[in-house]
Amino acid sequence: MERLAESGQVESVSRYVTDAVAFRRAREDGLAVLERRFGKPPEYALQWARDLVARRLGSHGPTA
Repeated sequence: MERLAESGQVESVSRYVTDAVAFRRAREDGLAVLERRFGKPPEYALQWARDLVARRLGSHGPTA
């Protein structure tokens, strides 16, 4: 992380962590909305929802 900050790829380590936490929270909130609306899905559907929410939020990394 420090190398990314030093090379200018991220504003700062704390900013990177803050953004990552905010992304994770938004993703989990999106999944909670889907679960309230449709009930607890089977695991394959939950993975599909994770991928969908991640794409909507612009993540290109793993969604686990």
